[in-house]
Amino acid sequence: MENYHGDYDELAEFIDALIVQKYPNEPKENHKELREQLIQDLSSRIDEAAFKDLSDDQVKDLEYAMEHQKSAPGTYLEFFNRADIDFRGRVKDVMLQFGKEFLGGEKNE
Repeated sequence: MENYHGDYDELAEFIDALIVQKYPNEPKENHKELREQLIQDLSSRIDEAAFKDLSDDQVKDLEYAMEHQKSAPGTYLEFFNRADIDFRGRVKDVMLQFGKEFLGGEKNE
């Protein structure tokens, strides 16, 4: 399933803040590859958390809606609301856990 969950810039901003926290005395240019990998990893984790409880039919419905709607982000959130899934809560939890892991805290088992 393609990443529909959100704004690349928002994920990038979050990852940039983590990198600055972990490597405060190093220039951002030193971490371009790491930055892109972390954005991809976070995006994958968000997708996994968002879709883990969806049935195959729900996934097909979401893909169809995303392909045929002009307002993709709104459609995405509307779908999860109708499916009674707290998408924003899941994203928040994933981002908090990701940040803890990256900064050397606990790992999600």
